[in-house]
Amino acid sequence: MNYTSSLLSKPNNSQSNVNSSHTNKQQEEKINGEVKCCSCGEVLNLHESLEDSDKSKIMEYSLINNSKLSFVQGNIVTMIANSDSPFHVPICNDCHLVLVENLRSKNITLEEQNKGYKECLKKIILSESDENNDEIVGKINLKKLQEKERLLLNELKQLESEEKELEDSIKILEEKESNLICTEKKLINSLKIHHGDMVKFSLKKLSMKLQETFAIEQLNELRKVNMLNKTFYIYVNNKEVGCINDLRLGKLPDQSIPLNEFNAAWGQCVLCLHVLFELLGLKQYPYQLIPMGSQSIIREYNSTGSRDYKLYESSWKIFKTYIDDSISVYVKCLQKFDVEFCQQNNIVSGTIFPYTIRNDRIADEVVNASNEASAIWYSIKTQFQKDERWTKAMKLMLLNLKNAIMYAASVKGI
Repeated sequence: MNYTSSLLSKPNNSQSNVNSSHTNKQQEEKINGEVKCCSCGEVLNLHESLEDSDKSKIMEYSLINNSKLSFVQGNIVTMIANSDSPFHVPICNDCHLVLVENLRSKNITLEEQNKGYKECLKKIILSESDENNDEIVGKINLKKLQEKERLLLNELKQLESEEKELEDSIKILEEKESNLICTEKKLINSLKIHHGDMVKFSLKKLSMKLQETFAIEQLNELRKVNMLNKTFYIYVNNKEVGCINDLRLGKLPDQSIPLNEFNAAWGQCVLCLHVLFELLGLKQYPYQLIPMGSQSIIREYNSTGSRDYKLYESSWKIFKTYIDDSISVYVKCLQKFDVEFCQQNNIVSGTIFPYTIRNDRIADEVVNASNEASAIWYSIKTQFQKDERWTKAMKLMLLNLKNAIMYAASVKGI
């Protein structure tokens, strides 16, 4: 079969050559006396009854069939249908069984399709009969609907007459309603005006009462507040650098403090001590505190003139000796405040500060004869000592300044 199909796809010239060669081959097979299956090409064994009498006839029909059909159709069923005799298409038993089985399966498929077509035909016939019945029922329903329509039209006429009467009544009521609405709007506007005035006066009265209460409370709170302590807030703990108005005064290895903050802190210290001297009317001579923010100075007068000490620096790298001299002068001003305040208020000198100051050193307690040997002293100078010890000295100095603020506030009652 494949051989036949390949021959069909070639041009007519080649096909004629193949047919002639195939005919020659069949003639050779005829001479040899062999009959082959038209499907698989297997040599057939003929029955004894056909061996002598009909073998030549079968061979002849087979050759005729092969020359006419096999190269045209390539389909055994078609070959059988187009043959003139059973001998035209010899076929083996296996191919015969396969052919019969294929025809049987196709027959079953066609029967199922036929059955489906019959069922569809029945449904179409039934649907046509149902449509006829629906038409009859539709006519009956149409008559009922026409009667119902007539009744509804009569009812509609009655309702239209009633609607007209109601519309006349509604017009009369709407006129009354519009008059009442106008009157209501006037009354509501008048009520809103009076109510708004009442609310304004009530809120104004309440606001004045609240303002009065708040002012009294604030006045009482202000009477209790130490204004000096609020103005110069000093905060000191054991772990951090001492602060005045949130400006750190000190220096630690693990804390980077900007120089502008350091200078501003000294400016606050100078301003605070200057305010205390001025507030209490104490003498500063021979010193004069000159607060100028981050560039504050202390002026010292002597027999030859005066000298200015700068309490600010421009670099952390190496402190110059003049900053230590300026800090020493500031501590002397603190001691001057202690002496002047105690003389003014008849207090024993050296008792208002919780930490004793001697020259350029400050102790972490009040030093007297009993504990002088065990007292720990801290130098207020930055040269030749660790940052931690100098920062500790600044904390103790700030605490003395805080105590001076408390004494000044208690004397002035502020």
